[in-house]
Amino acid sequence: VSLRTDDFLDYQIHTFTTSGTFEVTGTKPIVMDVMAIAGGGGANGSGGGAGGMVVDSFSIQPGIYDIFIGGGGTVGESATAAGNTTFRLQGFPNTNVGVTDAIGGGTGSSDPNRNGGSGAGSGGLGTAGQGNNGGNFGGACGSVRATGGGGGAGTAGTTGGAIGGNAGDGGCQGGGPGGTGGSGLSNSLRTGSPIFYAGGGAGGGVNLGPPAPDGSCVAGHGGGGNQNTESGSTPRNGVENKGGGGGHSGFGASGIGGSGIVVIRSRFPARDGIV
Repeated sequence: VSLRTDDFLDYQIHTFTTSGTFEVTGTKPIVMDVMAIAGGGGANGSGGGAGGMVVDSFSIQPGIYDIFIGGGGTVGESATAAGNTTFRLQGFPNTNVGVTDAIGGGTGSSDPNRNGGSGAGSGGLGTAGQGNNGGNFGGACGSVRATGGGGGAGTAGTTGGAIGGNAGDGGCQGGGPGGTGGSGLSNSLRTGSPIFYAGGGAGGGVNLGPPAPDGSCVAGHGGGGNQNTESGSTPRNGVENKGGGGGHSGFGASGIGGSGIVVIRSRFPARDGIV
């Protein structure tokens, strides 16, 4: 368990970067502010979607609560989906206590109909109130496509660029930058200063006509993304504990998603329990 408690003004800040327990003592409910972010999706062909981002205030009864931090999605044939981040009364895993579940980011794909959406279990659509859609694939030249960026908490991923030329008439001529990952959103709950979370991973560029370099993409805030060198061989992993989506390289490599986080701010005394 990784748990940090800091004093900030008149509040107590509790940060969970891995799963753990949280105990509220006393006899009366306590109003708390919560930011919960799920794991970001792995790239797997196009940009992975950022983990869903939930920011809310709610009243919580005294008791012991289990907080589950969603892991980032992996890539490859045995890829796993990004995990949800949840807040549950201990012993009641199926009962929501008032904090909306943050939904894991969508996995990128080589299928043009399955770009990663932010806060989406699959496909290209983001979960309403938690994230945005992934970008579409770019234009095709034969079987070659530039891939779209994953959706972020702030904006949608963008579509990959067009590729010049014709596969059956002189070959592909280059172009095709990958789509950028959708931007994240800032939140100051953890430190009192704005930090960006939940950015989508960028798609991979394609450039087949030398001497043009491989497409270069800008990562979403707090996300993975693909900032290629000229070789275009290095993907970017999603940022840990920010729910970033994994980025895809123009040469086929994909980055994994980043894990999520929970930050709780309480004005009244509360005690952390550690398992």
